[in-house]
Amino acid sequence: QRFVARRHDGTACWRIPPGERASAEDRAEWTRALEGRPDMLRRLIAGEPGTLSLGPQVAAGFSYDDHVAAGRRLVADPHTVLWLGHDGGLTPATVIGQRAPHEIKILAALASKHAGTRQHVKGLVRPWLAEHAPWALDDPEAWFRHRYDESMDTGDQGDIDSNPVRVLRELIGGSFRPGPVTWDGRREPLLAALNIRDPRLILDPWHAGDLIKAMAGRWYYLQRPD
Repeated sequence: QRFVARRHDGTACWRIPPGERASAEDRAEWTRALEGRPDMLRRLIAGEPGTLSLGPQVAAGFSYDDHVAAGRRLVADPHTVLWLGHDGGLTPATVIGQRAPHEIKILAALASKHAGTRQHVKGLVRPWLAEHAPWALDDPEAWFRHRYDESMDTGDQGDIDSNPVRVLRELIGGSFRPGPVTWDGRREPLLAALNIRDPRLILDPWHAGDLIKAMAGRWYYLQRPD
């Protein structure tokens, strides 16, 4: 067994090495039988945790072994800018990352259920930044680079809370720019990051657990029987 991570709720995870009770011939036969079912191959052949897929995986190329920082915490570098990606709606979410020489680090993926952007930022984002990157809050223009869903920059100009981008400017500050609108413009950079080795995309298992679950198979293309 190999120690993987100790989570914030006090539980711990160990990885059981795949293939320790099966021959290479058996594993090859099972691999052929499960061809076309990457979710089953991950669980039964590669020994990776995951859920049964209800459709084709969006984050094709994602691997626990390659993309999760097993057994270690990712730490924010006080000399490198922080990138924050935001989505709005009834479940506002923020992904926080940094670029390193050989890694693209996803430090946190924070989401609030049934909350507005102001509640999301005050309840999750700013407390995380205050604990893990306090220097950045002292000079947001120097350290924060925001990318957001273009639909967030709308609303009643007389009410700041109706415009999530204005709320982000007020509560965090920094440099802001909308992200791509097209599906290919959003998907292709993700797939490229998942399928290159240098820099390697790496996610923190403590603060990006829900994002890891999504990328491992819960984020899928919904398909009809036909």
